[in-house]
Amino acid sequence: MKKGCLLRVGQPTASTRLKAENLHGTDHTLNHASTQLLPIIGPLQNLWKTGYHEDPARRIRAPRYQLIVRHRAVDAKLTRMGGELLFTEEEWIDALPGVVEKMTEFLKPYRTAVYQDHGTHGEAWGSGSYVCINGKVFIVTNHHVASAREQQKILTHQFNGQEDIRRIRGNHVAYRAPLDLGLLPVDMEAWSDPRNASKAIETNQIALFHDPAQTELLTFTGFAGQNVKFHFNTLLAEATCYTSREIEPPPDGRVFPRFHFGMDYRPDLASCVIGSNVLPLPPGLSGSTVWDTGFVAAKTAGIQWTPEMAKVTGVIWGWTSGHACLIATRAEYLRSFVLEVPSKLGSNGGVT
Repeated sequence: MKKGCLLRVGQPTASTRLKAENLHGTDHTLNHASTQLLPIIGPLQNLWKTGYHEDPARRIRAPRYQLIVRHRAVDAKLTRMGGELLFTEEEWIDALPGVVEKMTEFLKPYRTAVYQDHGTHGEAWGSGSYVCINGKVFIVTNHHVASAREQQKILTHQFNGQEDIRRIRGNHVAYRAPLDLGLLPVDMEAWSDPRNASKAIETNQIALFHDPAQTELLTFTGFAGQNVKFHFNTLLAEATCYTSREIEPPPDGRVFPRFHFGMDYRPDLASCVIGSNVLPLPPGLSGSTVWDTGFVAAKTAGIQWTPEMAKVTGVIWGWTSGHACLIATRAEYLRSFVLEVPSKLGSNGGVT
């Protein structure tokens, strides 16, 4: 498929089937005629790790980093309240690849993969974003990602622009389902390293509540487990940046409109803007922050859009395999969670 092209999408039929790997690495088939809500953590495969530094950070080398970027095919029929057409089809098709590319570059410093460290090997476990709270930096992700530490598992992360993977030390704080939010501590001495090209989300970058404009574009970036590999003593982590729209979540006892929203996710109907690989299956994307791009809102207001207008509007935690839908917790609960953290900070700056 030509890069940057757009498709009009229809609903997948009951006969549509996708080949996938389950959470333990064996093949199974996902049938769109049925629905199963799954947490989208790893592991999809093991990563053999080499080159440990003999220091307390227990870091490993990860010399290669690749980027895969995606956008969803979306409908060009966007209208104002009075019925005025916001975009012609040609304008929409021309504009969307630029939005995806700008959002990809904008979000790159904020994201990180979360790996599980087994000593002799590791595995892709989830995704997260750096967030600054009262001058301290944390990784915002899901409770079901962070809770691996409650079973004495070791989790690690990687700064943008650095080859080292760093062990997460200190306590974490979390909200369980239905919010499924977690904050992992970041070593502030390591964060202050001039080689660190990562950025932390500020509180004012989190929307007061999830309320995107009608037909607005939403973007997330994360690390699917199938795109994290180990070859020739090198760890390869390919990020996915994906743009689509909000959809109504399918009926499920664990999904509540008060807390959650849905995001259309159909790998078979996505088109590529940067890179050439197919859109990955969701395992590993748990903890990815969803951003309201503000692109449609800017057009409605008659102002020039820039990616700096984007606000965090949720955190992905699950997917409904039968309805090609990702499930995210709404921004108002993320914001409340983040603002509560200072009361849980100990005297040493760690989370109690």
